[in-house]
Amino acid sequence: MRRRRMKRFPSPYRVWIITSGTVFAATLGLQLILSGESKSLVWIGTASFGVLLVASILWLSGLISKWLCRKLPPKVLDRLMGRDKHMTEWDEDENLGSSFDVAEERELDSITRIITGFLKDKLLRHGADLVGFGDLTGLPAEVREGLPVGVCVAVKYPKEVIRGIAELPTREYYGYYDSLNEKLDGLVTLGAEALKMLGYQAIAKTREQVACVETEYQTLLPHKTVASRAGIGWIGKCALLVTPQYGSMVRISSILTDAPLQCAEPIDESRCGECMECTKACPGGAVSGRLWNVDTPREAFYDAIKCRKTARARALQSFGVEISQCGKCIEVCPYTKRYLDQED
Repeated sequence: MRRRRMKRFPSPYRVWIITSGTVFAATLGLQLILSGESKSLVWIGTASFGVLLVASILWLSGLISKWLCRKLPPKVLDRLMGRDKHMTEWDEDENLGSSFDVAEERELDSITRIITGFLKDKLLRHGADLVGFGDLTGLPAEVREGLPVGVCVAVKYPKEVIRGIAELPTREYYGYYDSLNEKLDGLVTLGAEALKMLGYQAIAKTREQVACVETEYQTLLPHKTVASRAGIGWIGKCALLVTPQYGSMVRISSILTDAPLQCAEPIDESRCGECMECTKACPGGAVSGRLWNVDTPREAFYDAIKCRKTARARALQSFGVEISQCGKCIEVCPYTKRYLDQED
C-alpha cells in the first residue's frame, strides 16, 4: 500500500502572508461592522470576519495536528485517534467493518515494518553482527516477564582468536569473552532505550539483569532460547548456539519487549545431523552426541558440571586463571570452520 506523503509545514514567508492577509481582512470587517453606515455593509463585514476567523482556526489546528503526528509515538496516536476501538457505526455494516479492519491491519503492518527496520538498522550500525526477532508467547509469562517478543543480538569473535584456541584456551580468548559481553550489554541497552522512546516496554537482558534470575549453571530464559525463537540459530550438541553464518563463535544477548516487531520463523530442531565433532573433541566428556530439539532439556544431551570442571582446569593450565573458559567445541564446529576458511 502506497503511503501518502505528508505536506511540509508552511514556510515562514507563507505564514507571514497568510497571517497579514487574515489580520487585514478581519480589521476591514470590524470597521464595516462598527461604522454602521448601512445594514448591508454591516452584514458583509460580519460574514467576512466570521469566515476568516473559522478559516484561521482550522488552519492553526491543522498545523498542531501535523506537529503532533510527527512528535507522538504511534502507540499514543492510536489511543488518541481511537484506532484501538472499532467505530460503532461501522460495526452495524459488515462490509464497512471488514474494510476498516483491512485498512487498520495494513496500517499496523506498516508500523511493524518501520519499527523492525529501525531497530535492526540501529543495532547493526552500532556493531551487532546478527539481529533477530522472535515470538515468545509459547513460553510461560513469568519466564519472559510478561512480554511477548524477544530480540536476539549477536556479535562474533575475531577469527584469529578462535584459531588460537586449537590446543588450549588463551588469555586473548578470555579477554574477548569479557569485552564482547560488555559490548552486548551496551547494544541491548541501546535497543531497549530506543523502544522505550517509541512508547513500548523493553527490558535489556544485560549481565547484571540476568544474574538476578540465574539458577545453578542456567538462567530462567537463556539468550539461546530467544535466539532459536528468533531464527538466528539452533542449539548444538555441545549446548551452544550454532548459527549458519558464524557457527558457534558468537556471544549473544537479548531484549524483551511488547513492541510490534516482525518475528522470524523459530528453529525447533537441531541442524547438526550426524556430525560428532564436538562430541569427540570435548576433553571433559560433557557432550553426549544426542540431537537437541525444542522439547529436549539440556541435561538430556549435555553435562554442565563436567564442562565447567574441565574448562576451569584448562584455563588454569593455560593462563593461570581458574575460570570456565575452554572453547574447544567452538573451534571444531564445522560451521565455525567454514566461516574461518572464508576470505575476509
